[in-house]
Amino acid sequence: MFQHPDVLSVDAKQAARLCAAKQREQRIAQALARLPELQAAKRRNGDKAENARASTTDVDATNMKIADGGFRPAYNVQFATDCASQVIVGGGCHYGGQ
Repeated sequence: MFQHPDVLSVDAKQAARLCAAKQREQRIAQALARLPELQAAKRRNGDKAENARASTTDVDATNMKIADGGFRPAYNVQFATDCASQVIVGGGCHYGGQ
């Protein structure tokens, strides 16, 4: 009997769910580990430490205010250019307290 490859067995579906749950658990643990760093940054900026949030989708990203007024996990990417030659001469990606 032919079985289409997109159709997963019950065991395969359960294994996929367990794998996804483990990955989410790891991301949450990483976010919780980063929370004290984010709370310290909030305190340094004069904000309440309770307002600190860590992303559970991308631990390295920091919740930043976006142009549309919302807050989303994001990176602060900066480039340095040489105007005469129109070449990027440097770059960096800053997140968290770095």
